[in-house]
Amino acid sequence: MISLETKTDFENITDDIIKNEEFLKLKEEVHHGLSRFSHSEVIAKKVYKIAKAKKLDVVSATRGALLHDFFFRSEFSSTVELFITHPNSSLRNAKKHFKLNKKEQNIISSHMFPLSLEMPRSKEAWLVTYIDTIIATKDFFYKYKVDIKKYAYLLSFFFIKVF
Repeated sequence: MISLETKTDFENITDDIIKNEEFLKLKEEVHHGLSRFSHSEVIAKKVYKIAKAKKLDVVSATRGALLHDFFFRSEFSSTVELFITHPNSSLRNAKKHFKLNKKEQNIISSHMFPLSLEMPRSKEAWLVTYIDTIIATKDFFYKYKVDIKKYAYLLSFFFIKVF
């Protein structure tokens, strides 16, 4: 019989982050129509599943994914500044509270590539960048009730014209 207190691998990997007093404040920060805490948790769970299936560094990928948006709106004077530089704030905040390896640091600092100039240097960093982009885009479409099919058509037309 399995105890109710048995933690999953995901919980073992993320427990110290999810219980951190400062990280819990992200529940009050709105991000893509939900809390930044929830957004980060969704990204981390998707990344965890894919990293495990692809036999990647599950621990670094999951922890980096969970910490990729560990910033607060009050740290920025404008939306443009927030949009482009929040990976640096996220990394700074994560380093204050957690011991991070080089891969986790790169995952956090590069998750907005190419908008942030830091390039992902591992499969795990590319995975977080990809999953975050997909989920943030989906959340944006849902929040603003944008017709995804219509937008995809316009976007593909734009790429055909440009390339």
